[in-house]
Amino acid sequence: MSQDESKPHKVTICRFTADPNLFCSAPFCNKLDALMTFSGVEGVQYEGVSVLKAPRRLLPYAKIDDVIVPDSELVYDTLKEKGILKCLDAKASLNPQEVALTYAIKALVEKSLVEYMVYERWVENHTLTLNTFMSEVPGFMRGLMGYFFIWRPYEQRFWATGLTRYTPEEQKRDLKANVRALSTYTPSSGYILGKATPTRVDAIVFGFLTAVYRFPELCPKVAAELNDYPHLREYHHQLSVKFWPQRKPIV
Repeated sequence: MSQDESKPHKVTICRFTADPNLFCSAPFCNKLDALMTFSGVEGVQYEGVSVLKAPRRLLPYAKIDDVIVPDSELVYDTLKEKGILKCLDAKASLNPQEVALTYAIKALVEKSLVEYMVYERWVENHTLTLNTFMSEVPGFMRGLMGYFFIWRPYEQRFWATGLTRYTPEEQKRDLKANVRALSTYTPSSGYILGKATPTRVDAIVFGFLTAVYRFPELCPKVAAELNDYPHLREYHHQLSVKFWPQRKPIV
């Protein structure tokens, strides 16, 4: 038995929300939380941190035996390498087609739907989002920080990716099509790939849904499209109750 396997590990998720009894506002923080929880990692600690203190200026990151590891995917891969958990997809014995489908749904969620959510939060509903997440910062400073460090960089990003070059009607049509595609693969009970246990794609979808359902007022267009498919709420609810019984379900 290796040294890594013979001693207990200390794992801490560093995210926006410190309270372990609450889900986080960020999709990738919830994704990492789900990856660890679905994998049965015990004794996970939660720490609320500022994104300014995060490596790469992104959350989440993790402390694994006091070693800082950025990015939800890198954290998960590190936990696998250390033998702290076994890959969910390997446990479910996914075949190559199912692995490929996982990557397709991952791209749908993280490269499209999350982008619409972030755009609504930090560009279209910038002031409301600032007041929700940065209420402890004095108003004048909050406005300056929000403009120079959040709104302007995001506005430039979404122009570069092409999102803000769409007309509002084109954005609405594209968002609707993407949500409809997600709903097609998401069941009201059980798991997305129909296995006996959850896989990585369940963590990806759960992370996104959690972020929207927790703060629907910050991305009302995305929330409205999701609400057209009640089985998405049922899917989220059954996972919440099963894997986080100590937390109050948000839907």
